[in-house]
Amino acid sequence: MSTLPARLPRGQRSATSVDHVSARLDAATTARLDALALLITPIGTKPSRSIALRACIFTGLDALEALHGTGAR
Repeated sequence: MSTLPARLPRGQRSATSVDHVSARLDAATTARLDALALLITPIGTKPSRSIALRACIFTGLDALEALHGTGAR
C-alpha cells in the first residue's frame, strides 16, 4: 500500500500543497512587472510575472530589513 497521494494531472496543483498570496495591481505596475520579467527570466523560459514579482518582493524585503535592522527570523 502506497503512502503517496494520488498524482494530479500535469499543470495542476493541490491548493493545500502550496501557500498562495494574491494581490491586485494597477495596470502601470503590471506593465512594469511585464517589462522586468523579460529582463530577468532565464533564457529559454517563458517570461513570468510571478518570477518578476518574487524578485521584487525578495529585493524589497532585503532592503527593508537592512533599513530597519531586522533579519529573517
